[in-house]
Amino acid sequence: MHVNCLMKNVLLMLSFFLPSSVQAQETTLDTTLFTAIYTYQLQTCDADGLPVCDQIPIAVRIGSHVTHCTLFHPTHQDISIEALMTQEQMHFPQLWLNYPEGQTTTHERILPNTFVGTEPTPTQDWALSPDTLTLAGYLCHAATATFRGLTWHVWYTDEIPSTAGPWKLHDLPGLIVRAESGPHTFTLSRLITETEPITYSDSPDFQKMKQPKLTAHKNKVYSDRRYLQQPTYYVPDLLSAITHVEVFNLKDGSKAASLLEA
Repeated sequence: MHVNCLMKNVLLMLSFFLPSSVQAQETTLDTTLFTAIYTYQLQTCDADGLPVCDQIPIAVRIGSHVTHCTLFHPTHQDISIEALMTQEQMHFPQLWLNYPEGQTTTHERILPNTFVGTEPTPTQDWALSPDTLTLAGYLCHAATATFRGLTWHVWYTDEIPSTAGPWKLHDLPGLIVRAESGPHTFTLSRLITETEPITYSDSPDFQKMKQPKLTAHKNKVYSDRRYLQQPTYYVPDLLSAITHVEVFNLKDGSKAASLLEA
């Protein structure tokens, strides 16, 4: 989902409070075997109906029994203000496959709340193909599946022994290197071999629901025609939720101002 930037040269970073002051509790679930970094591209349109291609980096952190898919946050020096803004606009969720065991847990940040959805870990009925292609230096094999109403064409490599992939795509005899479905494309860009803990954050403030209900709520918010022109249309008391405002210059990334609520 692409959001039109109302101001061309500055970006407002708004911090919202949660209903209470209870801090999220972090639990270690697993340790990464490696992390696959993907570029996610979405062909969409802006508020004026003009075609655009949004792009953000996705990290798939693969452990021995839990896979965590989330936005990739490199060091501050490696990411531009425009990229930060695009990440906020595209609303990519966090996913923990096989947490709890046999389940998938999703965190959706739909301001000013964090929603938690749960569902049995979804699977895809892949049709394997004899077609091969070299991508990112790996010999890849083709496969196709229809999942959640979309037909996915993917290339996977058995040179990387993992059944993981981006988003909820998985269960192939090798890591997914590229996945395409209509306007959506995931492309593997690199692997990170350093190990790190896979953690999960929870808080009494998070609003929990079954995944179908959460998906319906998200689609209702982001599919509304008002969203492109007024992204906060669904939060009538937005001003009362803002506790901190920072203004950045989009040309050089410098901070122009920091305004705290009195």
